Amino acid sequence: MKILIVAVFLAVMQATPPVPAKTPDSRTEASSNGPNQSQKNKTESNNHPSPLQFNASPEHDRQADDNGDAHTGQSVIISKLPAVSVTRDFADWFSLALNGLLVVVGFLTLGAVWSQSKEMARATKAMNRSTEALVKSVGAWVMVNIEPEKGTPKIDISQEDAHRYRSIDIKYICRNEGKSFATITEKGYVLKTLPAPLPQNPDFKDIEIIDHACDIVAPMSTAETHHFPLPCDLALLRGPNMIVFYGRVKYTDVYGEYETRFGYQITGMGNLERLPVRSYPKYNDHEYRYNPN
Repeated sequence: MKILIVAVFLAVMQATPPVPAKTPDSRTEASSNGPNQSQKNKTESNNHPSPLQFNASPEHDRQADDNGDAHTGQSVIISKLPAVSVTRDFADWFSLALNGLLVVVGFLTLGAVWSQSKEMARATKAMNRSTEALVKSVGAWVMVNIEPEKGTPKIDISQEDAHRYRSIDIKYICRNEGKSFATITEKGYVLKTLPAPLPQNPDFKDIEIIDHACDIVAPMSTAETHHFPLPCDLALLRGPNMIVFYGRVKYTDVYGEYETRFGYQITGMGNLERLPVRSYPKYNDHEYRYNPN
């Protein structure tokens, strides 16, 4: 019963129309406000000219062009900057930590690359040594020996005639001690008188070539032996001078190109002896150049 009464009350409230507001008589208001409204409109029209009035005054346009915009070129002076907070929050600290972590990772990467490059260089050297050892074990190996001819007397250094030349006959011997065929492409020598000690690197500028023809030498075989005399000036043996006889032999095999050097001296007793390897290693050297083809 109570619910029915409440429903009837709400229906009556919704059905009741709103009371309209009191509207003044438009004609009476217009007649009473007519003089004042016309005066107000006239005043506003004088204060706010129409767009036609602006366009119809060229002098106004020229003045505006001459004077420029009223707001153009005016500087703004700020007496005090606004306060800015420099307190770092969690996002700033997190970004800073990430940047630091990137720097650390970069240094670690650089160290790893440097270590890897050293390992690669070490591995390359080991591979080269292994290749060299393999070539020495299976490739050609030409040795050069200089020997005096049998029956050739030693140089007589006791002669008083200082300008009398003597000579010693020698044999230029090349022997392949390796396990592959060798092709000798050049044989040469240099005979000089130099002050002791000798330069560490031999000078082949004045080399005398014996043979340019290719000479194929089988393993454990000897190439054609060359015989020729070595003239010596006895006067040059006096003092700190040394008479040296050195040279080189170039040859190839299936693995690459080679160069064997030799060095001898004529001692004060007239003997032909090999230069000490410890003192002059470059005069008794063997160079190898790998040929990948």
